[in-house]
Amino acid sequence: LHNVTISDIKASTDSDMGCAIAGLKDHPIENLALKNINISFPGGGKEGDRTRRFDEKPGNYPECTMFTKRLPAFGLYCWHVEGLKLENVELTTREPDERTAIVLEDVSNVLIDGKRVDNPALGDWRPFKESSRGFDPRANLDLVPNAEFEVGCDKHGPIVRVNMLKIKDWTAVPGVKKAWKAHYPAASEDAEFSNLILSEVVDVDGRGTLHAFACINWDQSRIARYDDNGKCLWVSDKHLRRSGDESRLPVLDLDGDGTLEVVSVSEYTSKGGGAILCFDSETGKLKWQKDFEGEYYKNLESPMAVGHFSDRKKYDIAVRFGTVVYCMDANGKALWKYKLTDKYDYGHEMYWYDIDGDGLDEIFVNTNHKMTAFRGDGTILWQDNTQQWHSDFIGCADVDDDGRIEVMYDHEGCSHQKGPVYIADALTGNIENKIDYRAIGFPHAQGAVVGKFRTDLPGMQVFMNSKGSGICMFDYKGKLLWEKKVAGCLCASGDWDGDGVLEAMAFGLGTNREGIFSVWDGYGNRKYAISFLPSPVHTPGIAHAGPGGRIGRLHQSDITGDGKADVVMSFGKWGNSVDQYLFIMGQPEG
Repeated sequence: LHNVTISDIKASTDSDMGCAIAGLKDHPIENLALKNINISFPGGGKEGDRTRRFDEKPGNYPECTMFTKRLPAFGLYCWHVEGLKLENVELTTREPDERTAIVLEDVSNVLIDGKRVDNPALGDWRPFKESSRGFDPRANLDLVPNAEFEVGCDKHGPIVRVNMLKIKDWTAVPGVKKAWKAHYPAASEDAEFSNLILSEVVDVDGRGTLHAFACINWDQSRIARYDDNGKCLWVSDKHLRRSGDESRLPVLDLDGDGTLEVVSVSEYTSKGGGAILCFDSETGKLKWQKDFEGEYYKNLESPMAVGHFSDRKKYDIAVRFGTVVYCMDANGKALWKYKLTDKYDYGHEMYWYDIDGDGLDEIFVNTNHKMTAFRGDGTILWQDNTQQWHSDFIGCADVDDDGRIEVMYDHEGCSHQKGPVYIADALTGNIENKIDYRAIGFPHAQGAVVGKFRTDLPGMQVFMNSKGSGICMFDYKGKLLWEKKVAGCLCASGDWDGDGVLEAMAFGLGTNREGIFSVWDGYGNRKYAISFLPSPVHTPGIAHAGPGGRIGRLHQSDITGDGKADVVMSFGKWGNSVDQYLFIMGQPEG
């Protein structure tokens, strides 16, 4: 079969198999063109379908039923093709599907909307990340560089664009200090072993040897450790469901014995409740596990905080399972617990900070209907019972330079999308200022961080990201300083250039045309941006960058000793995907 054009087709199918364009190894299909194609598929495919392999069956061609099972792509599975041209091809699903839209295996000379794309082998980076409604294969293919990377320009200034289908030498990419390709043994056998979002980079020997720790944060959760050269040193055993949702991954000397531990959470165990798990950082073996039987409420998330709650030298662990907050010492011994409410309340934020300077941290917990401030011993400082929805962030700082610490949280956040952000006295809960982000048309405060981004203004400023539609900055009294239509989502702060003044960092999702990661000064000037291409999607939850580090969502510190912020970042699909990277980002030289 060669020199064939198929065009002007609009169709809908109830088959979840997908479409096969398959030749034979020694007799490939040649020069096939698909133009103006719009096909709707039912969806329903699973992650395990993506990595399925097939035997050659020459006698069964050309029927796709020879494959007997779902194809690796929900749309087009192309196998043994020389010359494939796609123009205005739209492939969608009516229900969620965990497969990609297109898979190319042994396919060469590919043109997609006039852009040449090198053949990605099955299991490597795939340009089509969307697996549900909202897929647009033309979203940013026009930006893909021909080389491994390029420094281009958009309306905000210079931007680094990386061709993920060609990149080999990450050390040459401006702004990338270190890159780890995340690979997991037998990933294809663990359909849910894939959602890399929690990460930490640690100087493991005090001499600048950086190792990365990453947690696959979903069903069948595991933790992996990578050495300085990217080699996977160990992968922990499965510890069931979700490792604390959006909590960071603490890697620290938990008990003061001079060795590092890794602390994680499982939302539920075989005993029906949640659990805290402590791993040996050298071996990945479980040191101890603390089970909480019967205290689990499905899908309420399990955030944790590791701080000095009862001991100024040793760490303690606080965690919320369902509606109960527990605190235990470095060996898992119970210290106290508190039941927040009898209601079925969702939330995923917990934060710790020494608000009175006594060397012991206070704890802040936010859920639907309630914001609670604890002393480290479990004593309630105050509660806000007036909110209906939960906040997607919590932060503490002396926001107004009055010598007292304030706490920042979204009063009517997440699903309610109403605001405002409260800036309250952290000891009393008294509201001092409000930031009404909805008044400027900002749809949703998915992330916010407070810091000194401007030296010409009194107090601190608040940098805020929506869920893929914009970023903005306010002063502490709620005055808008600037706003940009950039696809941010999570955010952090750090001294990017080492001048002693913080920069704001946006971690985006979606098409990442303006940068999946970008750095901004307090005046709204972009100082750095990078896009990983192609990643042609619009839907939130896909192609997502996230800050790492134990307190990475709030501040990125200097871990390499050059006086500048080293940004720990993971990148990949927010949900299930084997295509994941870990980075240390920093100001490019020169």
